[in-house]
Amino acid sequence: MRSRLYLLSLVLSLVLTTAATAQTASLPSGFYLEEVAPGATFNLPVALEFTPDGRTLIAEKGGRVYVVEGGTKLSTPFIDISAEVMSQGDRGLLGFALDPDYENNGYAYLLYTIDRDGSGDYSRLDVVGRLTRYTVDSTNRNLLDPATRHVLIGETYAEGIPACFYSHAVGTIRFGHDGSLFVSAGDGASYTQTDPGGLTDACFVDGLDPVANDIGSFRSQFDGSLSGKVLRIDPETGHGLESNPYFTGDETEIRSKVWAKGLRN
Repeated sequence: MRSRLYLLSLVLSLVLTTAATAQTASLPSGFYLEEVAPGATFNLPVALEFTPDGRTLIAEKGGRVYVVEGGTKLSTPFIDISAEVMSQGDRGLLGFALDPDYENNGYAYLLYTIDRDGSGDYSRLDVVGRLTRYTVDSTNRNLLDPATRHVLIGETYAEGIPACFYSHAVGTIRFGHDGSLFVSAGDGASYTQTDPGGLTDACFVDGLDPVANDIGSFRSQFDGSLSGKVLRIDPETGHGLESNPYFTGDETEIRSKVWAKGLRN
């Protein structure tokens, strides 16, 4: 008990010290601030990438990605999928990454929750996550070509990542040194009450999420669900990799895509 009280005291001391000095904190030696797009504004920017030729790509939660070139934000988005994105609560376009070989293949990846019927009803809970890939326009390096759209995860609603509450949905995408793509997702369960399942019936009807996924936060431990996991996939196919810890021999199975499980958010 004594060690716990000491630890609590130490944590409180750090919190109070941080709060007291936050307003006067300065950058460490060797760091500097740079305004990359003077005068430009962005609507809830959530991710950024840098192209090999020095442009900055900034993704907004609502589903648009903008190019900043030479300190100027271009007016036409790199891509605009806002009509497809469900951007309510902590959901939306949250993951954005360029392929390690972007200079040659022009691939860009987007991870987001979808507005499956285009209704714009942001109060709904029957939502899933989707991962898509686009290729840069062959005639304009500042645009992705909509015709090159390739869905890696979530082609249909039933194949998506359950996101049945206003948070704990999809997260970040990052490439490993070996070229594999890591995809993170929360459990898609309630954060206001204990969620053992049965709280969001709208998610689990015919043609939507499989009923087997209606187990709330337990989805994170369930091998038949993409929720509550870090997935590691082939960025060409969206399939699992043989070197994954739970690989079954069938690269298309959910379990074969899992790198880590048991994650809340």
